Amino acid sequence: MKINQQDSHPGENLFEVRGMGITLGERKVLDAIDAAFVKGELFGIIGSNGSGKSTCFRGMLGLLPRDSGNIFFQGNRIETYTPQMLARKISYLPQNAECLWPMSVERVVMLGRLPYLTAWGGPAAGDIESVDRAMESVDVAGLKGRPVTELSAGERVRVLLARALASDPVLLLADEPSSGLDPYHQLQLMELFREHVRSNGMTIVVVLHDLALASRFFDRLLLLDNGRIISCGSPEEVLKPENLGSAYGIQAEAVEFDGERAVVPWRRLR
Repeated sequence: MKINQQDSHPGENLFEVRGMGITLGERKVLDAIDAAFVKGELFGIIGSNGSGKSTCFRGMLGLLPRDSGNIFFQGNRIETYTPQMLARKISYLPQNAECLWPMSVERVVMLGRLPYLTAWGGPAAGDIESVDRAMESVDVAGLKGRPVTELSAGERVRVLLARALASDPVLLLADEPSSGLDPYHQLQLMELFREHVRSNGMTIVVVLHDLALASRFFDRLLLLDNGRIISCGSPEEVLKPENLGSAYGIQAEAVEFDGERAVVPWRRLR
């Protein structure tokens, strides 16, 4: 399926995937994926379990080999960039990321500055400023000095998000970052994403399952099913009854509150 927004040529998009296909073992996991992410948008990738969401992310980052397709970043093929150059511009928050060592919060966040550090030198004043700014932006500055292993799940997610933001990226890819969080921290995380997109012009792409969050917070959505794109566009366009029935086998209802609309799964169709 071809996307219908910002689809004239790669130079117009911050990040673009064209015709990506990925095979794992003997199974075609992704087929002919086209997606373009423009500056300053919160973009969600949704779909049922096994639809190819996380594989799509890993293929975009070069963590899995592609059978076909090209990837462009800032108008250039991604192969023209060194890993260090990409690490300074693109951050990745993997699914179920953990901190197993009792490092202090600020040391964990400083790991996000590794693409800027030399082999023998310590962090410079600019690195410390970026770390402090990232911690302030996600409200974890008050956790300085605490071992990350002693934090709550919501606090750890925010610390790892600060680590991803510490490199001052223009693009953040977050794979199911709200998984395992309670509703309060899920809403807090979505508000943080939306604030960074609105205030900093960053592009944030998120894999998620929650249709209510997807419909309420995101500018555009891409719906995957069996490794193919069913729909890509605004939440209203993507979360139509026929799409949800085909991809998830569910019926959903739309609710409105305080001028915002959310889609809530209601019953199974099969």
